[in-house]
Amino acid sequence: MKHSFIYRISKSLILFFLTIAGLAACSDSTSNNSSVNNPSPATDREMMQIGWSSVDITPDAPVYLSGQRYSRISEGVKDPIMATALALESDSGEGVILVSLDVVGIPDEIRGGGDMRGRVREMVREALSGEDFPEVVLSATHSHSAPVLSANATAAGLEALLRPRQAEQWADKFDTVMLPGEYVDYAVPLIAEAAVQAWQTRQPGGISFGLNYAVVGHNRIMSYADGSTTMYGATDHPDFVNVEGWEDHSVNLLYTWDENEELTGVVINMASPSQNDEVRFEISADFWHETRLALREQLGEDLYILPQASAAGDQSERPMIHRRAEGRMQELTGEGLRERIADQITSAVTEILPTMQENIEWNPLFAHVTEHVPLTKSDGSVLPVEVYVLRLGDMAFATNPFELYTDFGVRIQERSEAVQTFVVQLAGSGDYVAPQKTLAGGAYGSQRAWGPQAGRDLVEGTVALIDGLWIPDNVDDGNNISVLSEFSADCLDPTNELFDADAYAKNARKLNDTRWRIHPPACEAAGLGLTSEDCTAASDSTELGYICRNVDVTGDPFYNDRPVCMWRELGEVVNNTCVYHTACVPYDQWASIDDLGQTWQEGLDICH
Repeated sequence: MKHSFIYRISKSLILFFLTIAGLAACSDSTSNNSSVNNPSPATDREMMQIGWSSVDITPDAPVYLSGQRYSRISEGVKDPIMATALALESDSGEGVILVSLDVVGIPDEIRGGGDMRGRVREMVREALSGEDFPEVVLSATHSHSAPVLSANATAAGLEALLRPRQAEQWADKFDTVMLPGEYVDYAVPLIAEAAVQAWQTRQPGGISFGLNYAVVGHNRIMSYADGSTTMYGATDHPDFVNVEGWEDHSVNLLYTWDENEELTGVVINMASPSQNDEVRFEISADFWHETRLALREQLGEDLYILPQASAAGDQSERPMIHRRAEGRMQELTGEGLRERIADQITSAVTEILPTMQENIEWNPLFAHVTEHVPLTKSDGSVLPVEVYVLRLGDMAFATNPFELYTDFGVRIQERSEAVQTFVVQLAGSGDYVAPQKTLAGGAYGSQRAWGPQAGRDLVEGTVALIDGLWIPDNVDDGNNISVLSEFSADCLDPTNELFDADAYAKNARKLNDTRWRIHPPACEAAGLGLTSEDCTAASDSTELGYICRNVDVTGDPFYNDRPVCMWRELGEVVNNTCVYHTACVPYDQWASIDDLGQTWQEGLDICH
């Protein structure tokens, strides 16, 4: 796959920042100066630019509500549905606007329901004509109490799916109900307005990211003794065996700060839809409404909250286990499930807030890419889908248009080169992508156009895009990802008294993954079957060799039959610090190629 990386950072600038990172890492090993992690923003260096906006997109008339196999007409508004936009711009002018909508999905033409996403982007482009146009990324929280958005939904078809009570109640006033196409026409300008306002009001600021936990999403697929599986299946049945899949209770958090270190907003990314009220007849943002209220009560009325659903195709916030105990606790506390969820999320956000304020990044490395990744559908046909990846320092966002099962989300996160990866589902119209075990059991979500192979394709494509943003100068080496040495020779030399294991770990996070390069002293310990001679490092302190053993030791056929190559890192002194340049050459030619430029180009040609 050819990658079209959007990366306006010169090689010299990369080396400059990596050199600074190396000095900081080495300094951390010899001093306790905490200001290294959170330098004062009152400096003359450039900061990133951050803007926020939010707009109410609640319709002003009754609408058809999404989320069920039957139609529902809204009979009021329980709470408003919102569009929230976060604009981020690097000091080099690269930008993105992340937009979260309290809706079920984002029509993108994949399922033939129109292209609301494209319309919003075009309207933003027109409003920002003459400026460097930022990427615009929309995602949905998956509220089942929001308007139907599909352009394919006709009045006759929706009316035919009404339950008897509503069919009779609305029989003589269907003309007062806003149709899906009419609501989209109403909402698109508002969503575009929020995006434009966020971009045009951006100010110098910084970010920090962290991880906490809240029990919100629960796996909703139950397995039985005969091998069958059922969504929301009975757990008190004699044949109930277990819950089919796992539950991801992590909460990925991105905090934004102004130049005075005042909190301006938070992105909350977790593996759960928002459909607690999915059978009601009122418009609602579901538990995100209570979460916004709770967070603003504690952190200020002006705080922006941008929710994202991580991979959660098999999840629901309604507990399947301990249901009676949960009901009792709601009675005892006087709080409904929505309020209890909001309490947990608020606690997750506020608990680590002091630590986040101490670790603000004012100018993180910014790189992003949009690619159409080809996925194999259940019928064998191949269709590309849009995947957007954003790198901010050591964290990444990665989108997909699906209701993606958690199995695939965790594969992306655990194989990602980023320290923390925010998987963002429903950045499109959505459809289930389930693993093989779900197909075997036959649960809801299994018989879809996208099967397990599409999930595997998505994982491979997304991981390649993420890791590609960690390659120096955007060099795509085909099958293997090189991590440029970021630290000084003394910090990385195990024989030197200044050797910093933490710095080395940051430099090569895949240290213990045998698909990736292994530092010579670790070769035998890693169980690669290599001899001491194979693991000998170059004696010159400005030159280190790494073995990249590309054989299948993980059971992943993607890594079969690849050549055994060496990563040779030639050093040059920049500002009295040794900075390494990485190249790939076959092991038997490693010692014979000395010229850096020749090594880089010929190494890539030879190995790939």
